[in-house]
Amino acid sequence: MKPAWTTPAGLLVATFALSMGALLAGALTPQAARAENTSAIEHIKACARSNVPDPGAIRAMRFTSRDRVGNTKVTRVRISGKRAEDGSRRILARFLAPPEMAGTMLLMIERDGDNELYFKTPELSEPKLISGRDQAMTLFGTDFSFEDFQNLQSFNRPGHSKQLADSKVSGHDVWVVETLPEDADSSAYESVVTSIDKKTCIALKIEMYAPGGRVRKVLNVDPNQIQKRGDVWIAHHALMKDVRDYTETQLLVESVETHMDFPADRFDPSSLRTPTTGGGAGSN
Repeated sequence: MKPAWTTPAGLLVATFALSMGALLAGALTPQAARAENTSAIEHIKACARSNVPDPGAIRAMRFTSRDRVGNTKVTRVRISGKRAEDGSRRILARFLAPPEMAGTMLLMIERDGDNELYFKTPELSEPKLISGRDQAMTLFGTDFSFEDFQNLQSFNRPGHSKQLADSKVSGHDVWVVETLPEDADSSAYESVVTSIDKKTCIALKIEMYAPGGRVRKVLNVDPNQIQKRGDVWIAHHALMKDVRDYTETQLLVESVETHMDFPADRFDPSSLRTPTTGGGAGSN
């Protein structure tokens, strides 16, 4: 199984406590040390999966973006999803505000190695497949790109991960993981460094590096806004800063509603097509 690369789900990323064997990696042969590091990353992936909310729960999210001169814009999104029989997820994001974006939809389909991402506005009769470098485009004036939004939903992406030295963020002990995309042409980032809270398994800080090794974006999570819902920890507030462009976007999870068992065809690209008479993808 390939290690998932970035899951900057400041809202969703999790990790298991690492095995004592990993602490002894320096005393092992290089081959054994690599094996221990791989085992530690697999623990992190397993805990991340256990901390991802049920895709059937409807989430209301608000993005408040500020440009370099202080102008603000509020974007509201409702997210619903469904888990397929093979365990993969399909997530549908419907944009409610601002008015010019109302009715816009984003469909994410989890695949082994290469996820599918479809974008549909009321003006388009057919959904558009977003792939490769196009995923680096910003998402409707926020500091999140299409790629970032996938990662926010903890969708697996192929790549290579390794554990770095432990650290602290906002007084919390964290594990630190560096991840590299398997295909550089499929990502805007050369690497992503994620600092994961040892208590809650939530990523408290994610640093995204552009080609050349310079920090492009930083996502910070407010530890005081992390809440536990059942067995899952959810961070309700995060701040994404674009270091290059001097902009920022505040993300707030406004509500998480009860699980809804939507029909599978709701999360098929064909459901996003503009019907000639009535119908459509419906509301979530």
